Amino acid sequence: MKILQSMPLFIAICFAPAIQADQASIANCTQERIEKGESSRLIFADRQKPVVLEEELQRIRFGYIKYVGKMQIPGEDSISFDYQYYQTTLVNPGEKAPLVFLYANIYGITPLEQSIAHYFTHRGISVVVSHYMDETNMYVLENYILSLLNTVRVSLALVDHFSERQDVDSSQMGAVGASYGGIRSLYHMAMDARIKAGVLMVAGAPVEEVMAHSELPTVIQIRHRQMQSAGISTIEDYLKILRSQIIVDIGDLLCQRKTEDFYLFIAKNDRFVHSRYQWNLWDILDHPKHESRPYGHAGTAIWASFKYLGKARRFLQSRWQERVELSDSDSSTEEMSQ
Repeated sequence: MKILQSMPLFIAICFAPAIQADQASIANCTQERIEKGESSRLIFADRQKPVVLEEELQRIRFGYIKYVGKMQIPGEDSISFDYQYYQTTLVNPGEKAPLVFLYANIYGITPLEQSIAHYFTHRGISVVVSHYMDETNMYVLENYILSLLNTVRVSLALVDHFSERQDVDSSQMGAVGASYGGIRSLYHMAMDARIKAGVLMVAGAPVEEVMAHSELPTVIQIRHRQMQSAGISTIEDYLKILRSQIIVDIGDLLCQRKTEDFYLFIAKNDRFVHSRYQWNLWDILDHPKHESRPYGHAGTAIWASFKYLGKARRFLQSRWQERVELSDSDSSTEEMSQ
C-alpha cells in the first residue's frame, strides 16, 4: 500500500463490519453519510499484518505480567513502534481476558497511564499501552494528514496482533485515553468496529480545530513549526490548509458507531483542548454518557483516572456484554432461518 497515492482519502479499515443506517444511533447519520465514511475506509484494504520484532518480559507483579516490545508494519511505507503489554493474571486458567488499548497523552507514557494499567489488570482486564507520534511528517503542515494516517495504522496494527493472542478475548476490547490519547482513541473507534467501547478523557473534535486553537505549549511548538514549513503566519491560513487535507468529516466516520459506545469526561475551563471542542464532540456523538468537572485539562484527566475508573470499567463491561448478547442473538436468528 502506498499512502501518498491514496491521498486525499482519509483513514480507514477493511475488517470493520459495516453498520447499517437503521442500526446507528449517532444523530443525522443518513445512508449517504454512512457510505461516505465507508468509502474512506478502502485506503487500508490491503494492509499487511504487523510483525513483532522483539518482546521481552520486563517484570512480574501481583495481578499482571508486563512485557515491552517493538512491532513493525511491513511494506513500502513501513513503520516501527513500541508498545507495553500488561497481561492480567487474575483470570481462571485457560480463560481469555478482555483487553483495553490505552493511548498515552502527548508527552508519552506517564504515571497516569501506568496507574490506569495497574487498575485494569488488577480487575482481570489486560492492557496494551501505546504512545506513537509520526515526527517525520508531523512538523510539515502539508504532510500532517500522513501523520494522522500513520497513527491510525499503528492503532489498527496493535488490534490486528493482540486480537489473535490466545490469552485475549477479542470480543471484549475497548479504548481508553486522555487528551491526545483520547483523540487517538476517538479516531481509532471511528475506523474499527472491533473496539466495542471507549472512554475518552478531555478529548475534542474536530482535530484540526483542536490543533489550531490549543494553548498547550507542546502543541503551540508543533503548530509554529508547521506554519513555518508552509510559509504562513495566520491561524486562518493554517486551518485552510488542514481542512484541505481532511476532507472527510469526523461525524461521517463515526456513523458506524452508536452513541452508547462512548463515555466522555469533559473539562470546563480547558485551554489545552478547549472546552468548546470537548462539548462539540459530545454533540457529534449525540450526547453520550459523560461527566464534567471544572478542574481544567490535567486536573480533570487526573480526577477521572483516580475517582471514576470504577465507573469507566463498569461502562466497558456493560458494552462488551451487550455486544456479546447481540452477537448471540444474531447467531440464533441465522440458525433459525437456515
